[in-house]
Amino acid sequence: MMRTLSTNDILHIHAFLAKEFGGDADLRDETLLDGIVNDTMEEGEGDLFEKAAALMTEIANRAPFAERNARTAFFSTDVFLRMNGFYLRCDNVLTHRFFSALLEEGRFTRENLLPWIETSVEKINP
Repeated sequence: MMRTLSTNDILHIHAFLAKEFGGDADLRDETLLDGIVNDTMEEGEGDLFEKAAALMTEIANRAPFAERNARTAFFSTDVFLRMNGFYLRCDNVLTHRFFSALLEEGRFTRENLLPWIETSVEKINP
């Protein structure tokens, strides 16, 4: 059975990242974040990687936090994958450039991220 993230989990991830790396930890819209979690973590809707792509794009694009939504989207997605036996293996600089370009061009979509996720994940060895 797939393990999922809750709204509270994502709030904790965002607060941790703000403390560690700086930025505003404020939540702009809790109802929006609840909706993102409910929409992306709903049972029976897509496989693990599809859910990961949905989670990442919805947090980054719909921006439930005052700032640093893309960072929270990336780390929340990585935590979600780790909870399910995978992790994102990627070069930090290249990933930042790739995500920044997609965001600037308005192409940060599930369709554009799913292939990247599928080729960037590795199974966690027990």
